[in-house]
Amino acid sequence: MKRRILSAIIAGSLIASTLTLSACQSEKSLETTDLMTGIKAASHETVKPDDAFKSAYDNFSVELLKKCFDGKSNTLISPLSVSTALTMTANGANGQTKDEMEKVLGSGMPLDELNKYLSSFGGSLTSGEGFKLKNANSIWFRDEENRLTVEKDFLQTNADYFGAAIYKRAFDNDTCKEINSWVNDNTDGMINNILDSIPDEAIMYLVNAVSFDAEWDIIYRENDIADGKFTNSEDKLMKVTMLCSDESIYLEDEDCKGFIKQYKDGKYSFAAILPGGDIKSFITSLSGEKLSKILGSAEDCIVEVKLPKFGYEYSSKLNDALSALGMPTAFDQNNADFSGIGKSTMGNISIGEVIHKTKIEVNEKGTKAGAAALVEMVDEGCVIAEKQVILNRPFMYMILDNETMLPLFAGIYTGV
Repeated sequence: MKRRILSAIIAGSLIASTLTLSACQSEKSLETTDLMTGIKAASHETVKPDDAFKSAYDNFSVELLKKCFDGKSNTLISPLSVSTALTMTANGANGQTKDEMEKVLGSGMPLDELNKYLSSFGGSLTSGEGFKLKNANSIWFRDEENRLTVEKDFLQTNADYFGAAIYKRAFDNDTCKEINSWVNDNTDGMINNILDSIPDEAIMYLVNAVSFDAEWDIIYRENDIADGKFTNSEDKLMKVTMLCSDESIYLEDEDCKGFIKQYKDGKYSFAAILPGGDIKSFITSLSGEKLSKILGSAEDCIVEVKLPKFGYEYSSKLNDALSALGMPTAFDQNNADFSGIGKSTMGNISIGEVIHKTKIEVNEKGTKAGAAALVEMVDEGCVIAEKQVILNRPFMYMILDNETMLPLFAGIYTGV
């Protein structure tokens, strides 16, 4: 009998922070220097995520998801990607701009601590046989005589903590193609375009790309894949392909139920949460603390699960969401303080755009090795399920790091 395994491929979460200049012109001229000289990543202390970092990360993840969700449309963010790109940017912030970014990204955690924790967390996200995670960072700045002077400490800090590749380019059409090519390569082709063009006022891009590709730990036999129905957020009935299995980790609280499903080798997992009521009300009431409690409620038991096969792309400019979360000054052309990044003869430096693009595919994928090795593992036909989670209406899902139970990706599937 032909065997299939269910493969979840989530890739291409990235963010580009565009640092732009205010319209005012300065008469002062700055000498051009070689910004690449002396920039080589140095080692730093590795720290294990503590409760304070986990709480801050969960809070940022949930609050950003809430701001991005419009109440009915498919949504997908990577807290890892967004927080990494913004933390790199914050390394050039001072004054109120820095204070606001520390509060939003780390719940007030000092930036030097946030660098250590986020860098250590990102560095712990390894790849192995049957699963792959890539997390890459880069800084691109305009190569234009007498326009921009970049602080070496800013570049050095981001090279040290985030391994950021640093590029000085003309910021022309070729640079646009080069940035898109870098993104395409570092998301394994999932995101092939982040920029359509580079505006004249842009002087720097800070880019993070995250991709994740993993096989499920337990295969699905052909007769475990069935036709099903899904009621989307517009109350319309859709025909879907349901992937049916028995899982062993059940989640539940007064407002929802769900399950956790392992990827190959147990480094990462997929968590799905089905609200008791409508998805909009559930997401609105969600907090980082509540999410942590839901994931912490894990109970070992047999769970009958039906998961729809799905896939979609998501794109959003996060300026308004991030401003609403508490960091508006970073986007204020007159009051932003990114003096730690450098100086420009063209005016004050601020963030112009924060762009986030993601893509997800959850589907079956055939492999001989997986089918041959795992046939015996699913031969459990006599097991009676104690719980049931049928994902036949809008639900929340996450890709988790099992060591910390922190979400690398967080999404909402509504069918719309």
